[in-house]
Amino acid sequence: MENRIPYHQKGKELRENRAPNLDTSDLVEENALTLIGRLTNQSGQRLWALFLFLSNPWTLKGKAIGSDLGQGVFQLKFDFREDLQQVVDNRPYHFDQWMVILQKWEPIISPSFPSLISFWIELQGLPKHFWKPKMLQAIREELGEVMTKEITSSSVKIKVLLDGLQPLIKETIVDFPNGGEAVVYLDYKNLKNHCLHCQRLSHEKKNCPRVQSAPVSTKTSNPLPVASLPVSQSNSRNYYTPADNFVAPKSPLTLWTENPPSPSGQL
Repeated sequence: MENRIPYHQKGKELRENRAPNLDTSDLVEENALTLIGRLTNQSGQRLWALFLFLSNPWTLKGKAIGSDLGQGVFQLKFDFREDLQQVVDNRPYHFDQWMVILQKWEPIISPSFPSLISFWIELQGLPKHFWKPKMLQAIREELGEVMTKEITSSSVKIKVLLDGLQPLIKETIVDFPNGGEAVVYLDYKNLKNHCLHCQRLSHEKKNCPRVQSAPVSTKTSNPLPVASLPVSQSNSRNYYTPADNFVAPKSPLTLWTENPPSPSGQL
């Protein structure tokens, strides 16, 4: 058991049932080509429409069957490993302007699974003479697992696999050997709706519990300005580029086929 449910969350009316010792190797093998997904905002995303929308943008060798697992979690079962890997490599995805978490299924027991989401992040404010792979490796320790990196003459980007259930880190301070420091701003590419107050993917600022629970003050103050990144509205063809994230396909039953209908948008 990876995580135990705290007593106060179990409720007085819930009874515990002990699982027997089972050989689950057959089911582990059966689900090896399965992705588990999570909606980041259940009230703003329609799962039934998500399955329909997902049928458009990918040209796969086989099929993928989607199923609702409840509580905003779903699965996609693939016929071929290369199809599953193609979908994983093209993350992140979004639907109805909210992010969608997709992760390879693992035989674990955890209420937070799946949680990992990948983003291309542009580092802004890092001095150009420190645009080195070793420098990026130092920054990634605060963010998550660096999957790949891209350094050009005009920009420096990293693709990071991070916990999508935790607040996003939008800026970090880098200390240099000469005693200087720089604030590096993190511009998440293809990041859609999220809270600009607590930086979580699950809600907008107007619905943020931290904002609603904060005491109302009538005093005026002049705090020091804090730089923050605007939500990126641009789409770079070097990365995942949805053209229209609202239009669902007209075919009601087809998921992935060898010759999918022409997409009205990309996910």
